[in-house]
Amino acid sequence: MNFVKLSLNLRSLALGLSLTVLSHLMAVPAMAMHFCDRARTLAGVEYKWCVDTEDKRGDNRQLIYFLHGAGGNENVWGNSPGYRRAQAIWASQPGKAVPVVISISFGQLWLLTDVPRDNNRTLHATLVQEVIPTIEAKYQIQNPTRSLIGESMGGFNATQLLMKDAGMFEKVALVCPALPTIGPYSIEQDVTAYIGRHKPYVRVDWIRNIMALTRHEFPTEPDWKAHDPFTLINKLSFKASKIFVSCTRQDEHGFYEGSELFAREAQKRGIYAQWVPINQGGHCYQTEESIGTLANFLAIP
Repeated sequence: MNFVKLSLNLRSLALGLSLTVLSHLMAVPAMAMHFCDRARTLAGVEYKWCVDTEDKRGDNRQLIYFLHGAGGNENVWGNSPGYRRAQAIWASQPGKAVPVVISISFGQLWLLTDVPRDNNRTLHATLVQEVIPTIEAKYQIQNPTRSLIGESMGGFNATQLLMKDAGMFEKVALVCPALPTIGPYSIEQDVTAYIGRHKPYVRVDWIRNIMALTRHEFPTEPDWKAHDPFTLINKLSFKASKIFVSCTRQDEHGFYEGSELFAREAQKRGIYAQWVPINQGGHCYQTEESIGTLANFLAIP
């Protein structure tokens, strides 16, 4: 999903708000399904989620949380032929359970930050401490094994969970993650050099839009440093979640560079990090091979 479509009005994000009790309880049926629902915080801010599983072997003790890209929504996983192919791969493995995918959305644009907003709460805390526990409780899910997929903007969000919530997710997959090697406080010389390294395919307007967005979300340089994936990765230990990273070489945002760097830095620290470069297509393009590799990474052993 393209950052060029984004609004800079971050007030619409569900930052720092408490959750309401869900209106009803539904267990995850043991059949092929795509089920969506919504709830509101006590302050009236809406969040949505969808549940996807392939067949009667769906195992709600094996959860995969999916975080979509900018401009997307909770239906991205269920509507994507590529991701549906991943589910078909899981279902084709005889005798093995199929994981249940839960896609969560606070709207088209949301970043998991620890910058306090309304009521001195953060979206990161809201997701980890309220949204995920509430959804699991309402589906009567106890002690699940969790994995995580983040696509584009969701890839940035996934890095925050990977590096700040150790042990919450067994595996973390970053698909075309929004990991530029420049940030909102980079000097113009570095920004120009970044753009130059990715000609002729880079979209300069997209890069400038990302810079404006992140500077708005992280109002001071220390705020950014507290969320910069390339700063946070220095705190990861070899006990961290297993990581999968994929990106196309001609990503129009230049994310290939940062994706490879993140995977290599994780590997240097003794962390299992599978790096999957994709040789064709633009931002978030996936091939049959890359989807198969992702599905195998996330498959239940």
